[in-house]
Amino acid sequence: MNKKLKAAIVFFVLSIAFISCAKNTAADSQVFNVIPKKTNTDGTSENTMFQKYPGIHFQSVLAEGSVAILFGSDFNSPEIVEKTSKTLLQTFGLTPKDQSLYLYSYPDDFKTGTYSRISLLPNKLESKNIILLLILGSPKQTHKILAELQDAERAYPVFSFFSLDDVLGTEAGSTAVIDMYVAPQDMLVQEPSGAFSGAIDDLIMPFIAGALQGWTDFSNIEYFVYVSDEIYKNTGYRLREYIDPETGIRSDNHYVLMQWE
Repeated sequence: MNKKLKAAIVFFVLSIAFISCAKNTAADSQVFNVIPKKTNTDGTSENTMFQKYPGIHFQSVLAEGSVAILFGSDFNSPEIVEKTSKTLLQTFGLTPKDQSLYLYSYPDDFKTGTYSRISLLPNKLESKNIILLLILGSPKQTHKILAELQDAERAYPVFSFFSLDDVLGTEAGSTAVIDMYVAPQDMLVQEPSGAFSGAIDDLIMPFIAGALQGWTDFSNIEYFVYVSDEIYKNTGYRLREYIDPETGIRSDNHYVLMQWE
């Protein structure tokens, strides 16, 4: 074999190796790419109607559908709604403009004449591909509407935060209920201390991130641990199971936020 032929073979082998390494490097670099990119809800590269950013700590959106949030008592100010809307757009790519996000404010969005009726909620959600419903400051009688949604065999999870409605009814109609911890000595006080002092979007974002991954059951330990860790990291509050102070019984789906010094 002459020198020219040997040189040609060596050059050919080295060229193949170089191309292979280059391809591997490009593929490997994608694993560490944390810059948000728009991705289809089914994880493919085909265009769909719903394109969202990956959720925090997740590289893709697996659940196709819309998130609905009801802003009730103490959470219905235009400032809170606008800030939450901006955060969800920046973090998840959710926006009312493409119907991937529905924001409802009570009482303003539920008026019939001079009255506001929470009973309008099922009509607002009807025919929409909802994957998650969050209720902040549940108005009175909301538990009846949650029961109505259950009777209609809703498939999406419902998380109720700081409900002002019937506790047992809210528990029965929700995937999980989240309240502030109230010390036993404060239970007889009309306005006990310990109101939530964090940003509401920091509280609800982990629930949304989980729903976009297709998680629907909060008893799923993976969902619960992820939400608990994120809430503590972002707000300083611990999420703990609610224990009835009179009976000592743990609730199956009622949790409290506790802030430890």
